[in-house]
Amino acid sequence: MIPSKHRPCVVYIGASDAQIQWGGNDDPRDVLVVGTPYTVLAVEEHSWHTKIELQGFEGLWFNDASFEPCPVGRKGHSHEMPGAEEEPC
Repeated sequence: MIPSKHRPCVVYIGASDAQIQWGGNDDPRDVLVVGTPYTVLAVEEHSWHTKIELQGFEGLWFNDASFEPCPVGRKGHSHEMPGAEEEPC
């Protein structure tokens, strides 16, 4: 799942050990909340996987398989500003 530039919002759906180990991704399980929307800051595409960096979690790269696009009209938010809404997805 690669978010489009027009929908930079993703919902965290959980992560497995394999998703974290594949490509040396950071572990989202202790820092993200399942079902919560987040705003994507950057996308790093590799030949076999894609990593995303989220607002409020700069420097951490997560496997995009741990996310799905936000529903239309849903907004992402930043960890640094809990509950704060950003641009619409």
